[in-house]
Amino acid sequence: MAAAGRYLKKILKKQRIEFEELTIDADVKRNPDEADRIERIILSFTIKGENLDKEKLKKNLAIARKNCSMARSVENSIEIEETIEVVE
Repeated sequence: MAAAGRYLKKILKKQRIEFEELTIDADVKRNPDEADRIERIILSFTIKGENLDKEKLKKNLAIARKNCSMARSVENSIEIEETIEVVE
């Protein structure tokens, strides 16, 4: 899912939204009854910067997800949840 982060960075740069740091933490939920199958991925995006508009960042994250080939490939079989946190 690193592609989503790459696309998000590209979108922010194109919109001239300055930030200091972008980190992504991933957590997975597995089903032990089905060979430890991954059923859910939680991606937590943390963006550090000043005067960042959280709503605009959420919209940009949705655009990034649409362009993430990995997310698009598994969207019908694995639930993907994304959160975004702004740190000043």
